[in-house]
Amino acid sequence: MPDRKPTVAIIHSSPISVPVYEPLFRALAPEVQVENVVEEGLLDSVVEAGGVTEALRARLLDAFARAEAQGADLLFSACSSVGEVADEASARASVPLVKVDEAMATHACRACSPGGRIGIVATLPTTLGPTARLLERVAAASQLRIEVSTRLVEGAFAALSAGDRAAHDAAVRREVASFASGVDVLVLSL
Repeated sequence: MPDRKPTVAIIHSSPISVPVYEPLFRALAPEVQVENVVEEGLLDSVVEAGGVTEALRARLLDAFARAEAQGADLLFSACSSVGEVADEASARASVPLVKVDEAMATHACRACSPGGRIGIVATLPTTLGPTARLLERVAAASQLRIEVSTRLVEGAFAALSAGDRAAHDAAVRREVASFASGVDVLVLSL
């Protein structure tokens, strides 16, 4: 009997992220089995509510728990808007849980000088708060004082959702170009 491949369950809050993350995992970690867990409509509900409600939190915690119960060896949260719920799920899980923006936050804080400014460019308003708080937590853990500034790229996510990646990317590039000179480090929270 062949050895079982380790399984990574990617928890998506929208089907829009599946064609981004699945090929990345297949290219960078071909030795793993990728399982996509798409919580249809979750991101739309988070955006509509202006954040994660108690009902959405419960739904997402259940998605992480189900993925683990179905044999996932690693859970991957593919959405910054629900990052704080992923933290809670990680504390409950018996397998590792990785958030899409964890490494970004660590690298951004390492690259920022004490008292420096980290800028966040986001395409959804619901990612701004969780991403800023993540950066602040990572900085505090390293005893680094930072200032976080944010910019929302209006209409970019709508363009992406409509299948116009070129318009999305162009809008993000324009915002990055106008924001970059005012910060020491810039991160994207798309």
